[in-house]
Amino acid sequence: MFAPVYLDNIDVTDAVASAFNQVGQLPDDRIVEQLKGKMLNIGTHRELNADGELVEARGLGLDDDAVTYERAPDTNVVSIQVRYVREVRLKPTSRWVKVRFGPKKTGVPAGLK
Repeated sequence: MFAPVYLDNIDVTDAVASAFNQVGQLPDDRIVEQLKGKMLNIGTHRELNADGELVEARGLGLDDDAVTYERAPDTNVVSIQVRYVREVRLKPTSRWVKVRFGPKKTGVPAGLK
């Protein structure tokens, strides 16, 4: 029951690493935009539909502030992080628990050396 959320986290970690490796090749805002776009195709989340019922939807359902991109201009150190919460339904109780993730990559990308 927990394996799918951890496997999705591996995909998010790979997407963060990919974004980090693109620093210096693409504008910063485009890197963040592409990273957010990749999050739309990873995993699922629950959201309210038009009838007020919780339904499962594609993607992680990230807020705008879930993706953090910071670059120190003097040292060229870049930090990219995606913070998100996944809900997992426990069986047989049908109780939902929240699992928090925050894959992060920090350092000086090869494109800035």
